[in-house]
Amino acid sequence: NRLEKIPPPSAFHGLIAIFSLVLRNNLLNSTNGLFDNETNKCFSDLFKLNLSQNNISTLFEFQFSSLKSLQNLNLSANFIRVIEQNAFFGLNALNSLYLQQNRVENLSSVTFFHLYQLK
Repeated sequence: NRLEKIPPPSAFHGLIAIFSLVLRNNLLNSTNGLFDNETNKCFSDLFKLNLSQNNISTLFEFQFSSLKSLQNLNLSANFIRVIEQNAFFGLNALNSLYLQQNRVENLSSVTFFHLYQLK
């Protein structure tokens, strides 16, 4: 795929649950509300998300907060420069986070504070 934009919420209409989602090696520059709980309840059980090798440059506050079951998040090989303070807020089950091959300029001292399961 060479997706430049996240599919609209209607693309996931009718799906009951998604456990793993791989959107690697695309041209995505944002997840643009895809994981909003009100929009896509099918992501509530998502435990693995691969967004590696895209064009993501900023991780916004609360961007993944509805993904309460997420255990594995791969954001490697993007162009991430900014990770806002609460970008990973709510990811209490997260135990693997991949950020290598990015261009992160600075991090808040509390960015990873609540990620108790992170290995």
